[in-house]
Amino acid sequence: MIPPSSVFSSFIFGSLPLLLPSFFYAQEKPLVLPELMVEPVAASASLMQTVLAEGTPETYVLLSEMLDGGITASLNDTRKFRVILKRPEGIPPPNVKQVRLQTRLDDFQDLEKRTNLPGLGEVIIKRTLRIGLIGSLYDLRTGELLASAAIRLSETETAVEDVVRPVKGPKNRELLTKLSDEAARQLVTRTLDCLSPPRVIAITGKQITFNRGKDFGYPVGELVDVFALGEELKDPETGASLGREEVLVGTARVRRINNRVSSALVLEDHGIEKMCVIRPTNVKFSDFVD
Repeated sequence: MIPPSSVFSSFIFGSLPLLLPSFFYAQEKPLVLPELMVEPVAASASLMQTVLAEGTPETYVLLSEMLDGGITASLNDTRKFRVILKRPEGIPPPNVKQVRLQTRLDDFQDLEKRTNLPGLGEVIIKRTLRIGLIGSLYDLRTGELLASAAIRLSETETAVEDVVRPVKGPKNRELLTKLSDEAARQLVTRTLDCLSPPRVIAITGKQITFNRGKDFGYPVGELVDVFALGEELKDPETGASLGREEVLVGTARVRRINNRVSSALVLEDHGIEKMCVIRPTNVKFSDFVD
């Protein structure tokens, strides 16, 4: 007969491996996300005067509203930030990065060109929509400019109308929606490149995989540079942090994009390892923050 104490000991220590994972999982610290305050899209005074002079204020107002909603929604979809609408009160936790995103429209044009075809009784309408905006990231605590990027987009659509029965009503919003969605996507991608750049998470032969998917990734065929992170750099005069040193260790070309990750074919390898940073070769910021 097995003593009761042996049965008790067997139960306790036999169950210990099952209990330990749950215990340690409960002790894990929650992930601390940066706080990103998003300002409403604004415009320069000269642009507003141009919009009023060209008689396209309705389209401009609609565009700014679409951009406001698209930028906020896209930032939230990244799951990389806590999106906030106003400056938090009180003293922020020391380990939480707080950043302000300012978006300013500096170019806008909604131009129509009509060509009459008398023999056919039709009119060809060519509409060109052009927008330009500048996104700037500031440290919410110090007001320091961290990074800035300019986005320029233009789209054209062509329609044919009957001279006798012209189409009446507001302009088609499809072109405006397409342009505003792409502008929001590019701005959020640039924001991610600055605050949370993609990193190499797997290496298989000549292929690397990094954590950036189709929504905010880079198109197939685009060249990307791979950087190894070095020591923290400090200004010798002020002692202020200048970020971490980045050493170019390779180049790759994007070959496949999935929902959450992308893979690239390595073209040059001088020491690519996991956790190296990926940056597109054609995107230039005034500065980067790690």
